[in-house]
Amino acid sequence: MDVISMPDLNKFYRILPSHKGLFLSPIGKEEADFKLLRVEDKTIAKNGNLQIAFHDGSNLLVKMEDSESPEKVVYETFDTLKLGLPEKQVLDKLKTKKGNIAVITGGKNIGKQGKIVEVEKTEAKKRRNALVVIEDEKGNRYQTILDFVFSVGGAKSLISLPEATAVV
Repeated sequence: MDVISMPDLNKFYRILPSHKGLFLSPIGKEEADFKLLRVEDKTIAKNGNLQIAFHDGSNLLVKMEDSESPEKVVYETFDTLKLGLPEKQVLDKLKTKKGNIAVITGGKNIGKQGKIVEVEKTEAKKRRNALVVIEDEKGNRYQTILDFVFSVGGAKSLISLPEATAVV
């Protein structure tokens, strides 16, 4: 989900997974102004702020004492945050739930995309290993674990999702 910008050439790309590896997906300038990050973990820092760890290894500190702040929203593991670039301000939040559009980021179905049809309720096992079923536009269904699911939109995707054309 990284964004590569070459403003002098007026070219912008988003790195997306595919069954062949990673590929560069051309995007418009307005789409290059944000990045999607999946929440992997959260902890309370010593100063009382919330530290959010993302899928790409980056972190974000969220002030918890300011009730007027829009960042007061509670973030859960596997939520997707839309962050403005380069200032890293939270623009939007998505839950990983039934009905949302998602991309599979690992396993044998890597790169497949579609609507989340079913999320298994977890009891007596880690939530990361919960089974998720994703259905593409053609009606094909793919089953994977929640750890490999990346929500990219609700009824409509926040990013453009073309098929893989150029392998990196």
